[in-house]
Amino acid sequence: MGDWDDAIKIYIGDNAQELLEWIYGTRIVVKHQLQTEFKIRTIEADALLESEAMDFETEEGGEPILFHIEVQSTNDPKIGERLLRYSFSAREKHQMEVAS
Repeated sequence: MGDWDDAIKIYIGDNAQELLEWIYGTRIVVKHQLQTEFKIRTIEADALLESEAMDFETEEGGEPILFHIEVQSTNDPKIGERLLRYSFSAREKHQMEVAS
């Protein structure tokens, strides 16, 4: 990050209109420059189980996989978004496929 990151942010902020018109090749009106800092909140899944599918006949294991279990006691209209967030975070942290 550092100097390069700061310089590019300043450049984009000062030249947003021209930059977008150059990228898209058409007239664009920049309405607002929004806050760019994202506060990452702590999220906690109900369970993450590192597992491996076994062949019943040979008892050989396959690729490891994380099973993510989330239990809801009430309806959550945004459960899909939460599961996606948990899945992405678990995959990023543990470098394994995730099944929610």
